[in-house]
Amino acid sequence: MATFEELKIATNKIYTPTAPIKRDALFFGRKSQLSKIHEAVMQEGQHIILYGERGVGKTSLANIVMNQYRGAATPNVTCNSDSSLNGIWKTIFKQLPYNIEHRKDVGFVVNQNQKDNIRKITTMAELLDSQKDTSIDDITGLLLIIADSQVPVLCIFDEFDQVKKREVIQGMSNIVKFCSDKVSNITIMLVGIGNSINDLILEHQSIERCIKQVSLEKMTDPELQEIVANANRILGMTMHTDVIKQIVYYSSGFPHYTHLLGKFTTLCALDRNSLVVEIQDFSCAIEKALENVYESIRNAYQKAIITTKSKSYFPQILTACALAQTDEHGTFRASDLEDVLEQKIGLPIKMQAYQYHIGKLCSEERGEILKKVKVSETKSRYRFSNPLFRGFLLLKHRKNNP
Repeated sequence: MATFEELKIATNKIYTPTAPIKRDALFFGRKSQLSKIHEAVMQEGQHIILYGERGVGKTSLANIVMNQYRGAATPNVTCNSDSSLNGIWKTIFKQLPYNIEHRKDVGFVVNQNQKDNIRKITTMAELLDSQKDTSIDDITGLLLIIADSQVPVLCIFDEFDQVKKREVIQGMSNIVKFCSDKVSNITIMLVGIGNSINDLILEHQSIERCIKQVSLEKMTDPELQEIVANANRILGMTMHTDVIKQIVYYSSGFPHYTHLLGKFTTLCALDRNSLVVEIQDFSCAIEKALENVYESIRNAYQKAIITTKSKSYFPQILTACALAQTDEHGTFRASDLEDVLEQKIGLPIKMQAYQYHIGKLCSEERGEILKKVKVSETKSRYRFSNPLFRGFLLLKHRKNNP
């Protein structure tokens, strides 16, 4: 039987709030999205854009595709603001033979002649100098060699939304169009948020027909429950139903918070030398979870509420925004806050008194915590610019109102 110290070490490996999931055994849900990706790879001339809000697990899903997908080799690269077209494709080409070799474990097999052709690409990829001007012809020439090898390949470009260089987005658009028209065994998957989708399609309206857009929504309650239940099963621990419900509620659909709260709630129980996780452990975990939320969120909160005045309503207004009822797009009306402020926060003020605060929270001065969504010429709704911010505020409210 494992000691409590050993269980603490295992807990930190099972719950990973600060890193994407890499192990298949710890990944749950997303069956529909995995099926759509498989359909796209099997469909000749079709490519994929996987998109969703921050924190919903796009990179985790990309990792699982890389690890377990049996239908193709899956070289991958993580993009950033400095990425060049030659640089990211050079990484893909150089990674390809090693990726094929390591994928024997999932049953992906190629013959010796195919391996030899792939090795040629690695040598030729050295000619792609990331410092030179982008040469799409050099890249498509290597893609044609892969086409001749007949090896099915799924090229994954994670965090494509981080790309800032217009020529990279434009070049990728051209390459998608080229592959759709002339290369049947290569599928390109771009992973990112919505802006990269629009930019890509705008470059070539004709590529919209060959793009399967796979939306990654927030996780359902059963999927989040499955994460916690699996962790408890591996650790050999029991967690009260009320604790699981609390973890799922405060996760707000984001696996980041499920991992964060699951981790610290479990560690609080282990600190008591108990294998049974109780509601007191969840209460204990809240402060630790708040301390370990992304630093960018904590900094954004401080920027949003800071003031030189002796009395400020910014903290209460932000909390009310988190507690307000939202529509399917995560938006709320300014008028929705009135009842929330009075009934849940104990601040009976009218909309005229806090409309100023809402406007300021949309401004650069306050870090653009909120985003104004225009519904009509006279009506607007609001949402958090970073959807993870809502969970942070709910936890702060729970800490102050146990």
